[in-house]
Amino acid sequence: MQEITREILWNIPAWASVGIYFVLIFVLAILARRAFYYYKLWTSGKSGVKIGDIGERIKDLIIYTIGHKKTIRDAYPGTMHLLIFVGFVTLFIGTVIVWIEHRTPLHFFYGNFYLIFSLIMDIAGLLLIAGILMALYRRFIIRPERIKTNREDIVILLTLLIIAVTGFFIEGARIASNNFPSFEVWSPVGYMAAKLMITVHAPEQIPFLHRIFWIFH
Repeated sequence: MQEITREILWNIPAWASVGIYFVLIFVLAILARRAFYYYKLWTSGKSGVKIGDIGERIKDLIIYTIGHKKTIRDAYPGTMHLLIFVGFVTLFIGTVIVWIEHRTPLHFFYGNFYLIFSLIMDIAGLLLIAGILMALYRRFIIRPERIKTNREDIVILLTLLIIAVTGFFIEGARIASNNFPSFEVWSPVGYMAAKLMITVHAPEQIPFLHRIFWIFH
């Protein structure tokens, strides 16, 4: 009977699997730098954060950042931001789960857990792509007057879109290279990507494409 799971970092050379951590550190450093910049900007001219305010600020974080209380008031931008937020956070949590399975003694990445996990990750990827496409449509087609689009906005949106789309092609290439395991229908988008790839490329080419997509991703 075929085991319901997948090999983590299948087809990925050791140098690439190690190098990704250096890339991650670099990206986190950039994000931390930007976060500190915005923190200084938001707190400039203020007396500082009081200890007694921390509880209220945590409440605001949950309501306004996680719950999108303000942005959801406007249907289109609210839905757009919510799709991007939910999709991105879910995929990030999924990445952490895979890391725990791969790098710790805990082993749970099989059976029903793997099936449900695969479906949720595909849905999250679709939500992220839908939100990004809505954002691009709003900025370049609707173009509301209060929205000023700069180069950084375009780069961020296109980068997220490329990451999300290539993620499905990585999944599809892995599924196709492993002869379409029946349980992988729980990754419906990846399964469709696999079907598409096998009609365009010779089977022996797909593992190479998987590696290229993974490194680029």
